[in-house]
Amino acid sequence: SAQKARAEGNIPKPQNAYIVANKHIDNAIHQKNLFDKWYEARKVLGSRRVKVAIEDKYGASINQKLKEAIDDGSLNANNQNLDSVSKVVMKVLSNWTGAKILLNASLVPKQAIGAFNYIEEVPAGYFAKYFIEAVANPKKTIDYMFNKSAYVPARFKQGADDIAQNVMKNGGNIAKSRKFTDFMSFFIRTGDAAAVVFGGYTHVKYNMEVKGMSESEAIKEFEKLTIRTQQAGFKTTLAGYQKIPAMKFFTAFKNAQTQMMRRVVNAMIQYNNGEINKGQLTKTMGIYLVAQPALFGLVSALWRAIVLGKDEDEESIIKAMLQNIFTNPLSPIPVVADLSNNFFEVLYGHATGNGVPFWAKQISTPLMTDAQKLSFAIADITGSVLTGEDIDFEDMLTGMQMGLEIGLGLPVGNVIRTGQGIMRLE
Repeated sequence: SAQKARAEGNIPKPQNAYIVANKHIDNAIHQKNLFDKWYEARKVLGSRRVKVAIEDKYGASINQKLKEAIDDGSLNANNQNLDSVSKVVMKVLSNWTGAKILLNASLVPKQAIGAFNYIEEVPAGYFAKYFIEAVANPKKTIDYMFNKSAYVPARFKQGADDIAQNVMKNGGNIAKSRKFTDFMSFFIRTGDAAAVVFGGYTHVKYNMEVKGMSESEAIKEFEKLTIRTQQAGFKTTLAGYQKIPAMKFFTAFKNAQTQMMRRVVNAMIQYNNGEINKGQLTKTMGIYLVAQPALFGLVSALWRAIVLGKDEDEESIIKAMLQNIFTNPLSPIPVVADLSNNFFEVLYGHATGNGVPFWAKQISTPLMTDAQKLSFAIADITGSVLTGEDIDFEDMLTGMQMGLEIGLGLPVGNVIRTGQGIMRLE
């Protein structure tokens, strides 16, 4: 028969049973929880009346973006198959990003800064009041937020951004158990949870005690604001270029910056449409263009000084804050972000009379810096071999770093930096 003839020409293709099983589970969850809502949204946006209304007020491009966002939530998008090249790219990316977040404790204070994003809808005075209350009773605050909102523990468990979710999903070559992937992504998930729990607490309490909402209403509003203001790995919260597998090498670790710039642009659009007043626009832009980048620069400088033992005086701390403010609007754009850093170094060098170094700041596009370190380590090792000197152990680790991080997801770079910090402290 025709079926038998076709069967004889097919060669069975071995597949990872675990991945196949998870794919079927994802499909079942999508069908049970998302399909009906997705279908209704698709029908609404498919209506000619709705299309005309959106295009008349916001333009055809916005209507197209809405359609793309709806398509991203479809079962077909959930099942999208990657080609062989993309699969290799995603595997390498999973290992490399996993290696960068494993044992990287600096992620906790840096991500916790996101708590201040909730000031966007909570007046500063009330934010300070409820934030102090939350920090003064950390266990009570954590228990309250985890118990009252199903979203908070789910977010902590699966990872908040695309990097954490990728590590939790793929795990790298060395992740053989759920416990290991939990450990592997602990710091990045803990920093995000700190921002959501302590910042979100202020939003819930403000809506309940000042605006008179019920607890369930306040929790629902908190969850909506969190998705809009905090970093996330949902396709609908990612820019178009962030969804391209090969581009993820250039956009890795830029989710938060992209989200902040999206908030600024959204606020400008809302103001132009008369949806918010000038005061709210100024407040939003102040949070994401000044306060957040300044705090990130401050925390990064203090971490380098206190934990890594590097020399950070008052001038270098102020410089770090100013540099972040200057470069933050361009930080989500690959390569351009590094060029803006170089431009700042040139301006700052001329302004302070300290001169401008050649290659003011190294290009830090993912993997490029690692490749540069690898070349320097190989040169040092080669020099030691030729001169008969002992090979430096740190050079050996650096020489193996790129291969071990990409191939196995081992956090060699973080181990080297941690060791250097401990030696400086001693």
